[in-house]
Amino acid sequence: MQRKASHSWHQAILRQSRAPQLYAQEIVADTLEGRFGMLTLVAVLVLRRLRAEGKAGRKLADRIYRDVFSGIEHALREEGVGDHSIARKMRARGEAFFGIARALDKALEQNDHQSLIADILVRNEVCAAGNSADLAAMVVEWADELDKLTPEQARTGQPGW
Repeated sequence: MQRKASHSWHQAILRQSRAPQLYAQEIVADTLEGRFGMLTLVAVLVLRRLRAEGKAGRKLADRIYRDVFSGIEHALREEGVGDHSIARKMRARGEAFFGIARALDKALEQNDHQSLIADILVRNEVCAAGNSADLAAMVVEWADELDKLTPEQARTGQPGW
């Protein structure tokens, strides 16, 4: 059951982070870094929601995290990153992921979270300053949608995206 839920969530994260309008409207750069930034944002929101489901949710979140980072490693290898530098690149991706996760968690707890999120997006080079307000609004909307999921929807990977 958890394997199916993890797969479902992972696919939803990929779909949401690859939404064509983000790249067609140039809200996010269509680069490896831009796509990593979007993947990170969406994954962090999902993992944040799942942690609210107690031990089972945290276990599912851990599995999804591993799936996401396995995909990142695969993407880097497809881009030609060799065995000698993959560990360094993966470590850097992990540090960036957790940095954004901590900042986003903290921002979502504040009253003026949309402007804080916009700052996080620019500071972490997810998007340019001119696009940060639009992307921050999307992030807040996605977080709200995830917060409205029932525990069953969260545990089975049914985000509605």
